[in-house]
Amino acid sequence: MVARVAKFEGNPEQLSEAARLMREEVHPQNAKVPGYVEGFFLIQRVSGSGLLISLWQDEASITTAEERAKAEGAHGALEGTGGRRTDVQLYEVASLVRGAPAPLGRHS
Repeated sequence: MVARVAKFEGNPEQLSEAARLMREEVHPQNAKVPGYVEGFFLIQRVSGSGLLISLWQDEASITTAEERAKAEGAHGALEGTGGRRTDVQLYEVASLVRGAPAPLGRHS
């Protein structure tokens, strides 16, 4: 399994909209691509930064998703909220442990 980790910087006031776009547009589109496993959008509200982490069966699946998005003329969802992608890296998933489902939201 491979993780694609994209780093973002943006406007702290727009993070709720960015999170909505991830839930309603990005993750559902990824789910249509064979090899997609799951995704996470992690944010720091104070700084406006975030990480978009998507898990894929293999690098070929990531390539397919990127080529599909490019062919469809897709642009980064966060750019519409004033955000910009600053880096993208691929990582081998060496270990994955799942616990009980937890609610989304702010940490305390």
